Amino acid sequence: MKVAVIGGGYTGCMAAFHAHTLGAQVSLYEVESELGGVLRDVVFEGKNFFNACQYLRNQAYDFEDVSFSEHLIQFDHHYGSLTRLGNKHARLVDDCAQPVLDGEAVLSNNPVVNQSAWERLLAYGSRSADLIRWASRFGSLNQLDYRCLVPMQLSRVYFAEDPCLDEKKNKDPLADELLALPRRLRIPESSIETAFLPNKGFNKFFANLKETLINIGVSVNTDTPVKLQRSEDVVSLTSRGERLKFDKVVWTANPIPLLSRIFNVKLTTPSIPMKLIVGEFSTSLPVVPYYWQIFDVDISVTRVYVYELEGRSCFSVEAFAGDSDEKTLMDVKSVFDQLPLPSRYTIFGIEHQRRHVNFSSEELHSIESVSQDFPSLGIIPGAWTQYGREEKVQSINCKISEAIR
Repeated sequence: MKVAVIGGGYTGCMAAFHAHTLGAQVSLYEVESELGGVLRDVVFEGKNFFNACQYLRNQAYDFEDVSFSEHLIQFDHHYGSLTRLGNKHARLVDDCAQPVLDGEAVLSNNPVVNQSAWERLLAYGSRSADLIRWASRFGSLNQLDYRCLVPMQLSRVYFAEDPCLDEKKNKDPLADELLALPRRLRIPESSIETAFLPNKGFNKFFANLKETLINIGVSVNTDTPVKLQRSEDVVSLTSRGERLKFDKVVWTANPIPLLSRIFNVKLTTPSIPMKLIVGEFSTSLPVVPYYWQIFDVDISVTRVYVYELEGRSCFSVEAFAGDSDEKTLMDVKSVFDQLPLPSRYTIFGIEHQRRHVNFSSEELHSIESVSQDFPSLGIIPGAWTQYGREEKVQSINCKISEAIR
């Protein structure tokens, strides 16, 4: 069986590897000159930095079974959050990436948790206004599906002063869905989850991965745009005017061309303008890697990620793009002053980006409604509505197994 994988990001590479292990003849197509997609490092002054808070969890693949695992290092996955949002004082908490609020949890009566993001945030009663004000910078919350709160780290909220939080979560399924507990309280006897990072950066990791795929027999085609069209119940692929013939097509690339040209489904939710600020500390860090989610309506920073890369103590900071670069750098300093970080550091660069993570309930329904037609057209979709690289890989590979075996 001939399988074409469209998109050379991490999920596309894993799909190509998995299809090959099942005996398929696999060709991987990527429009850019290198594999990696959004995972590729950003480079300033000849130095690599991670493109935002990037890492691989165990579920991304069984690394023991693939040769490129030697390029990965395993670490204990630590994280925390820094929250203002109406608190008397900023709350800095370990083991919780969600907002941490003062007082006890008092939820609204009959909360609506599975429609719009705005309605779900109203469930937090008197504390909703601060949460909504912060989250509104991601888009129109009344138009976004509630699942968009997951990448915002707003699907749950931790009320640090509530002595009955665990009891409330156990008694009420809605409270359990809305209220967070730090990992050390939620699973006190569990070991810290481990994750993986490439020891020399993602760019070198994907160069090694490309070599591995080629060595096992996968045809890797970079700088190769692919177009598709549908004629009745037949989908055809072309690249630079040449027809590509395959039995199955795994589409892990941007879903907009596939959905619009094959099913006339339009995705119109705007992307989010963001900034990535990268640099180095002058001294070593106490615990790395580590990330903090930042919840503060007065500053633009949303996340701070610190890590070591090739012997350097690095950081990658994510921020909303509405302010000037000068104001953004002032916000970075303000956040660093509140975190257990070295005071001396050097900024190497600021990159303006756009994040395509939001969707409306109507868009999600449209995608789900056409999903039943994918198998008859020989298309395996890219799990675009799933959050989490590992969940995407598992979903896509499961569908590949069903289609090939």
